[in-house]
Amino acid sequence: MKNYLKKFIFIKNSYGIFSLFTFIFNLRNFKNIFWYLRDYFNIKRSEKNDNFSAFGLVPCLDDKTSFTPIEPIYFYQDTWAARKIFELNPKIHFDVGSSVKTIGILSQFTPITMVDIRPLPLALPNLNFIKGSILNLPFDDNSIGSISSLCVVEHIGLGRYGDSVDNF
Repeated sequence: MKNYLKKFIFIKNSYGIFSLFTFIFNLRNFKNIFWYLRDYFNIKRSEKNDNFSAFGLVPCLDDKTSFTPIEPIYFYQDTWAARKIFELNPKIHFDVGSSVKTIGILSQFTPITMVDIRPLPLALPNLNFIKGSILNLPFDDNSIGSISSLCVVEHIGLGRYGDSVDNF
């Protein structure tokens, strides 16, 4: 749908403006706009740095927190899986559809083949990619000694990641 709408510049621009106003007038963001403007003008008033330009700064109003934002479920799940994979120390580990960031980090220590329905546009040593679906894996039975699939099953059939919508 987004690719279709990109053809219509008015709709695209209207959506962008609508998103901006929705973002700005969210009450939490509205109060944060004041610290953003204060910091912005402090940067503008400070000594000129040729390596930095304040032009085009984007207000990231949720970034100024007193704690590190994190999703606990993914954090604990990914660290648990990493520990298990390190303990197993496989010659090669296979993963189906998990967080590419987590799998990319793990590939720095263990060769990994990642299977996903969405192509991986980046390359790393020790990380191989195979386009495939968890519903029809491209492997023979009993051919894999180490496999993971973290936080994937609840997304199957929703159509959000290039898969078909399937309520079964």
